[in-house]
Amino acid sequence: HCIWRREYKVNTIMDEDWAEQDARGEMFVSGVDRSGRAACVWRVSLHAASKYNGPKHGARYLVLLIERVRSVNPDADIIFICDASGLSYSNFEHAMFVEGIGFIQENYPENVGSVLLF
Repeated sequence: HCIWRREYKVNTIMDEDWAEQDARGEMFVSGVDRSGRAACVWRVSLHAASKYNGPKHGARYLVLLIERVRSVNPDADIIFICDASGLSYSNFEHAMFVEGIGFIQENYPENVGSVLLF
């Protein structure tokens, strides 16, 4: 885990400029649920692969959201909500999805409360 964080430069991820992605509102932290778990929302229909520098860049943004939650509460359970309404081939990037899910499973298993896809 420590090797991955160093190689992936997780410790400097919050220093990068993510203003464009934040403004688009594709992925965001949306408070907490009734159980107190932080809620990360991904509105897949707003995804535009052309706005990222490849699938790894989009997945890095997901890591950024997790790190934002962990900066407030390192032991937080996070509920991941993937809103697939309006999903089409033009806005679904399979490689980014696989990369992001892999990061979550391998590097943040202690923070995953639930994953909802609708």
